Amino acid sequence: MRRRASGSGLYHRRALFIIGGAFLGSMSSRAEGKWPTRPVRYINPFSPGGPADTLSRIACQHLGEMTGQQFVVENKSGMGGNIGTDAIAKSSPDGYTIGLNATLSSLNLLGNLLQSSR
Repeated sequence: MRRRASGSGLYHRRALFIIGGAFLGSMSSRAEGKWPTRPVRYINPFSPGGPADTLSRIACQHLGEMTGQQFVVENKSGMGGNIGTDAIAKSSPDGYTIGLNATLSSLNLLGNLLQSSR
């Protein structure tokens, strides 16, 4: 009987792919020149020490190596991720506050915010 390999490695690769794609997509849409020119605040709306925090820190380390700037992870947990999502949504639109969220309601919220900002 063959034993199945753990899916956690695949989960991490998928998540990094999604984060990297979103990051590169946002970089290509900026026409203001080189970004980032100062440290970037990365809001993780889940509790510290969990899988989302670990993944956020790994992603920020790679993003920092790619861009040469520091990405600071800030955990804002509570209300199922809504507190952190609210902080991301209410941040200044300068591109120096980014974040992670994986709840369906938050994705709907972010989609509506993107539509209203156009």
